[in-house]
Amino acid sequence: MKKPTDDTTLSRKNDELYDASYYENYNGESYGHTEHWTSFFNGIADNIVRSIQPKTVLEVGCAYGLLVAGLRDRGVDAFGMDVSQHAVSQGRPDIRKYLSEASILKPLDRHYDLIVTIEVIEHIQEEDCDLAIKNMCDAADSVLLATTPDGFDDPTHFNVNAPFYWIKKFSKFGFEPDVRHDAGYITPYAMLFRRKDSISLEDVHALFGEKKLLDLSFSRVTHEKNLLNRDLINKSNEVDSLKKEVSKQAATISDKKNHIKNLEATIDELRHENINLDHAYRSSTSWRITAPIRYGARLLQAFFPLFPKTIAEAKGETTVLLDSGKFTKWALIELEDTKNSDCHLALTADTRSGNQRLSLLRLSPHDRNVWLARAQRGARGHSLRVLRGAPSSINVLQISALSAWRTIILDRWQRGQGLTSALRFARNTVRSLTRRGLGATLNEFWPNASEPHQDYDDWVLRHDTPEQHKSIASWVADLDYQPLVSIILPTYNANLDWLSQAIASVTSQSYGNWELCIADDASTDSAIRSWLDSIEKDDRIKITFRPENGHISAASNSALALATGEFVTFLDHDDQLHPHALAAVVAQLNKAPDLDLVYTDEDKIDENGNRFSPNFKSDWNPDLLLSQNYICHLAVYRRALVEKVGGLREGYEGAQDYDLALRVSENTTRIAHIPNILYHWRAVSGSTALAAGEKDYAHERSKQVVADALERRSVDAEVLETGIGAYHRVRYALPGTPPRVTVIIPTRDQVQLMETCIGGLLNDTDYPDLEILIVDNDSQLSETRAFFDRVRSDTVRILDYPGAFNYAAINNFAAKQATGEVLVLLNNDIEVIHPDWLSELVSHALRPGIGAVGARLYYPDDHVQHDGIIVGMGGVAGYAHPRLERSASGAFGGSRIIRNYSAVTAAVLAIRKEIFEEVGGLDEINLAIAFNDVDFCLRIQEAGYRNLYTPFAELYHHESVSRGHDTTPEKAARFEREALYMKERWAALIENDPCYNPNLSLMRGFSLELERGNAWPWQQKKEG
Repeated sequence: MKKPTDDTTLSRKNDELYDASYYENYNGESYGHTEHWTSFFNGIADNIVRSIQPKTVLEVGCAYGLLVAGLRDRGVDAFGMDVSQHAVSQGRPDIRKYLSEASILKPLDRHYDLIVTIEVIEHIQEEDCDLAIKNMCDAADSVLLATTPDGFDDPTHFNVNAPFYWIKKFSKFGFEPDVRHDAGYITPYAMLFRRKDSISLEDVHALFGEKKLLDLSFSRVTHEKNLLNRDLINKSNEVDSLKKEVSKQAATISDKKNHIKNLEATIDELRHENINLDHAYRSSTSWRITAPIRYGARLLQAFFPLFPKTIAEAKGETTVLLDSGKFTKWALIELEDTKNSDCHLALTADTRSGNQRLSLLRLSPHDRNVWLARAQRGARGHSLRVLRGAPSSINVLQISALSAWRTIILDRWQRGQGLTSALRFARNTVRSLTRRGLGATLNEFWPNASEPHQDYDDWVLRHDTPEQHKSIASWVADLDYQPLVSIILPTYNANLDWLSQAIASVTSQSYGNWELCIADDASTDSAIRSWLDSIEKDDRIKITFRPENGHISAASNSALALATGEFVTFLDHDDQLHPHALAAVVAQLNKAPDLDLVYTDEDKIDENGNRFSPNFKSDWNPDLLLSQNYICHLAVYRRALVEKVGGLREGYEGAQDYDLALRVSENTTRIAHIPNILYHWRAVSGSTALAAGEKDYAHERSKQVVADALERRSVDAEVLETGIGAYHRVRYALPGTPPRVTVIIPTRDQVQLMETCIGGLLNDTDYPDLEILIVDNDSQLSETRAFFDRVRSDTVRILDYPGAFNYAAINNFAAKQATGEVLVLLNNDIEVIHPDWLSELVSHALRPGIGAVGARLYYPDDHVQHDGIIVGMGGVAGYAHPRLERSASGAFGGSRIIRNYSAVTAAVLAIRKEIFEEVGGLDEINLAIAFNDVDFCLRIQEAGYRNLYTPFAELYHHESVSRGHDTTPEKAARFEREALYMKERWAALIENDPCYNPNLSLMRGFSLELERGNAWPWQQKKEG
């Protein structure tokens, strides 16, 4: 037994714990000599005198001595003791001499008929409880005890337990509860203990302990019922009052409706009168006389202003506010001295319904930094922002409607449409002008407004700005390794505007050691060849014209035959590279020159060049690559390796880049990811950038390239549909004789949960060889033992693990006794949904290189609880898509496809036993309760294995029902210690989880956060 604390230290601690502030807010109200507390303790005194009739009484933990005073007023020789000097000093003056500052941890010096202790013993540390009970039992024949069974929130409660716990404690000293004495006058769980020569059976004690808990529950239900009845009466009165008010308001509404009808009749009369007046006015002589003036005014408006007029200008700024009084119709936006950079703009209108993103018409490639803008009618103002580029100045010129029309016509001409096309366009324009007017004609030719992408625009303005790239030129010049990069661009009947923008995104690269290899796949549009011939003046541009159309794979291979670079990358003829894409890639190659594949993040651009839908990717994620082509753009390959695997395979058009990534990754492990957006994928009708369903044949061929990859790798698996678009499920086959699986389930009581969990394993799981280890951590209830007896069999074993709850230690203890090749850690609050869940987990756990395997878990309301863990989320680790609807897919389908995560929850976790033992199991020293599964997974990853999440093992998780939440002060302190350990042990991964992305939020999974953005290489300090 632990040695009691010395008197001086104990007194000092007690003064600190039980001072005046403690009693000022005792159980939510002030404790003291009030009518409430005096009446309460007098009631207890009356019952003690009537039912027990003691002559001498000692109250242990007497506080202000209110019970002592009540007993003495009734002729009982009563005394009190308390560890708080403050408390005993507050006793009633006439009984203060009967109160003493003392601890029950010291033996008492006399005998009493009765010792009373009310809500005291839970304040004593568990290791000192036996001594306190012994001292009370030695000094009395009866002990009246009341101690809360669930008061976990009070930080001074060190030993909260159920009544059966205390019955067992007192029985050790020859005392047992008097079942005939109802101590409910104190609390529903209060008990009178008496000295007995022989102690009853433990089952009798257990039943009485359960009865006291039931008494407590009944008391609370009755109290709640009384409160509800009182609320019902109040609500009924409120309803009556509201009914009267509703009746009153209904009468008012009826009056208002009649008034509205009268007003509507008046309005109709005025409208008819106005129509008649307008008709008379338009038929009048004055209207006919003034017609030329009106036509002239309208014509003047079309010509006004006669010359472009500056309405706004800015130098060295990225945002320009446009006055709504000046920018009313049309404007030209001119950017000066852009240093050959590719500029992107965003025009936003401030409307009553919020900010609205407007379309801008970027004029032809000959005027790359000129835009035509149109004002939003009724807007309170407009703002222009530079999303990319570094213009020295911005000029906004107001122009007339006719100038806008002329600009659109010239732009169409300059885009290479030809004389016939321009004349046809002019003819259609004249017809539309005649029939519909100038405004309607311009509406027809004006591009539709883009969907607003405000959050992403704001993110771009913060993390991809001219200021961040100002040192790029000198930085590139200082690079030690500057390999030649060949850019492969196949084209066929391209939109010349987009093709010219694609090529311009190459020629404006800040890294200059590149070559552009273009293969025209026998375009039928003669303007394409003419235009390509005109740009082949740059020595770095190589063009081949194929004699016949062979589709994208053959065209890419033709362009690849022109390449001489050490590395190659691919650019679609309507997409764009970021101006510093190659610089960022070469920066990575300078860090690791032996890399064979480098891929980057990407976003999309619409027809007008507006950026949206960023795809922030994880680092190398091989299981995700089998579920979708997450690498996509920009992917830079070592040319020798591309040639080794045979280039792009014909017959796989639409998935040719996916096929190449799979084949190359089978021949190298030197793969790196750059978490910067370096590629802009054009989202137009017919492109898979717009929607996966735009090219169904691409999805079918994607399934085939995955099936081919599995066959090349000699993997026994099949490729299935997921039902959520262009994503795949690879279902792996189990061996002919599946290995034994040991399921480990820690528990303490909670029979109802266990019946559901074990029933699901035995009756609703189709795995053939199963061992179940239930680890009992001090269950108290007889019904639990009956359940154990009922399920115990050759399949189900019950292991006893007494003592404090330590999740890590319990699982380690059971794992040593497991006979299965695969272990499954399972919470006792898991409910099986589909019978194949275990086969799915085991099929992955048996794969070479795979470590921990996690499942998709749902709350009972069918919202996602777990679909992978992101390290760093919320400070240490958190779920990827918490509270996502079960049918939802998450970002890029991530919640419903197989992928690698750094960690998965141990609520349902499968792993080979040899790996469990290799990494030393769970950390039971530093992480007894929280984060031990995350730490376990990170050590598995550190050992060279990949952890995996599969959504095709689905289960319900009634989270923490059995153990409860970490809300008590003691549990909260333990949680903080474990969190601090994780932050110190895994600091690097918490900062940057390789299965996540450093640009994404650590507060809400797969979401943008303005404050987070990966620095560009030229912003980072050079190593060494």
